[in-house]
Amino acid sequence: HLSPTQYRVIYSLRDRLLSMHHLIDAVYGDDPSGGPDNAKNTLLVTEANMNKRLLPLGIRVGADRRGNQAALHGIFDA
Repeated sequence: HLSPTQYRVIYSLRDRLLSMHHLIDAVYGDDPSGGPDNAKNTLLVTEANMNKRLLPLGIRVGADRRGNQAALHGIFDA
């Protein structure tokens, strides 16, 4: 199973590439505290944990080398 944060990441990335700033807003925008202080690092760890579960299904959440953009890869690629 995926955590609520992991579901938000997948939902936010469907059919698009997002800057990390926009992904943070999409995942933590409803959080009254605004999300964690280190939201970028938190999402990069979330990405790594998600990939452990998703790679066997042919799906990968990927960020660019600097962690500034993220996208879904795999069965969603045309």
